[in-house]
Amino acid sequence: MNTLNIRLDNNNNEIINLEEVLAALQNINNDLNSIEYLESLLNYMENQDINNKSSLIDAIRAKLLEFKSLNDNAMSSKDALDQAKRYNEDLKRINVISTSKYDNDSKKDIEYISITHEDGSVEMLVCAGSTAIGKYISEHASDVATKSADEIFKYFKETVHNELRFYKESEIDNVNPTLANQALVKEDDIKALEVEEVEKYAERIGIEGEVQVTVDPNGERIYMVADAIIKFHSDYDGNRVMDVLQESKIAKLNKESNRGYEDLMNELDGPENNDIFTNYESAAVVNTASPSVTDEFVSINFEQEFQEFDLERLKGLLIKRDVYEQELTAEELAYIRHSIAFLIGTMLKRAENNELASDEAVTLDDYMRDIVAKYQAIEDGRLAANELSETDKELAHQYLENMERIEALGLKNKPKMLELKDEDKKSGMATAVILLEMLVIAVFVIVFLSIDI
Repeated sequence: MNTLNIRLDNNNNEIINLEEVLAALQNINNDLNSIEYLESLLNYMENQDINNKSSLIDAIRAKLLEFKSLNDNAMSSKDALDQAKRYNEDLKRINVISTSKYDNDSKKDIEYISITHEDGSVEMLVCAGSTAIGKYISEHASDVATKSADEIFKYFKETVHNELRFYKESEIDNVNPTLANQALVKEDDIKALEVEEVEKYAERIGIEGEVQVTVDPNGERIYMVADAIIKFHSDYDGNRVMDVLQESKIAKLNKESNRGYEDLMNELDGPENNDIFTNYESAAVVNTASPSVTDEFVSINFEQEFQEFDLERLKGLLIKRDVYEQELTAEELAYIRHSIAFLIGTMLKRAENNELASDEAVTLDDYMRDIVAKYQAIEDGRLAANELSETDKELAHQYLENMERIEALGLKNKPKMLELKDEDKKSGMATAVILLEMLVIAVFVIVFLSIDI
């Protein structure tokens, strides 16, 4: 491991070979020992009263950031920025906001970057990609370690990402009707209810300011009040749910000082406050399509035990839905989804136990037949991708993967070891005794016939 030979002039309280140290720093090895050494040196220098230490501190921060970025080039934008904040405090004014496709009207994963300026105003960009920030940090470590948050954000705005321009909510339809009309959910009554909920939220948190709004290139409508950023999405039942993408600074201060803040946030996050359009009839938010297209949920854990699984209940619900064409409740649809995920997760276990012809396996195969056919048609380019929900695509993918594992392990045609029931065992014993007696008689007959009388 290389070390920096720093020489101090105690009389003048400064580093006398600063240029030499800075040059040596550029040639230091990128390994764990060097990183630990630089971390310790940085901590030491920051706590020493040395007149000309600032350039060395900046250079150490940049080198540490460079090493860590290179060592993990697959880092997400959020993780990369969080790491950069360790070496540049001002970057704490920048925020990466990651949103899931399950929480977006566009059904896309979207990332945003926001900055809160010194005057409290907020700017927001749509990220060009999920690794753009990480790539920039690894390639411009010295800039990231030393430049202000405003300079870094300006670079992103001018070269990489798309700026979102906010308008007063009361004026956007007149000032920029084209942008307003790009929202995927356009109904005026829905927008009015969203604005009402944003205003209620701001009042409860204690933030002041006029509600502003924009629409991103994906059709997501985004609100801003002071430095709080809010959007909405439709859940499975068609209810509009509020998502606070960025908390207000006031809310954060209240969280630290107000003991009752957590109770307040729990109240705000409760279903009666989140599902603000419960029982609201609108073509934009009420699901009328078949469950195979719309049954989206946050994640599928194929390894999780489903204690409530009941095969007879599952078959009953499928008959109710597919044979009698009755509308199922959200709870019933969720039960089907979790049951199918559970059955897919236990495919290999059934194969190992010679249960590929069991009721569970047959029910799963019947359920997945059409889904798998559509999935393969989409993969082959014979069918549009939106003909199958993301959930069903994931189910089909895991189902086919498990089928491949079963075949690769030779379990699909594994000979079955028959076990006799108690009655069969008793019957077998009786048969064996009879056969043995017949054999003894046959031997006696043979011996008798062979005697020469």
